[in-house]
Amino acid sequence: MKFNSIVLAAAIIATGTGTIVPAFASVDRVPVSRDVRFNDLDLASVDGRDQLDQRIRTAARRACGDMDARNLAQNADIRRCRHEALAFATKGRDVAVASYTRDKSAPQLSAADVPLVK
Repeated sequence: MKFNSIVLAAAIIATGTGTIVPAFASVDRVPVSRDVRFNDLDLASVDGRDQLDQRIRTAARRACGDMDARNLAQNADIRRCRHEALAFATKGRDVAVASYTRDKSAPQLSAADVPLVK
């Protein structure tokens, strides 16, 4: 199966109460993911790669949520989620760019080429 999107995945901390949770407390990590499409981009160009990077950052922000200056603990969780999402998506991005540059054709990746959410 071929596709032309990168999976962005991470986990956010969910307390269910919206309150600050001590570091030793048990909280749930909720997996989040988004597809980042790139079939309309020329990944051989700097502009195309920059647009893909922007789409990945936007997807990470949307998947992980918005920060609130009043809730520092939640902001730390959101930053962690975004960091994980960007690290995960970078692997798929690098494969897509290498594949596109090597083949000089429309990006086509197999499911085995991109890490999956487990």
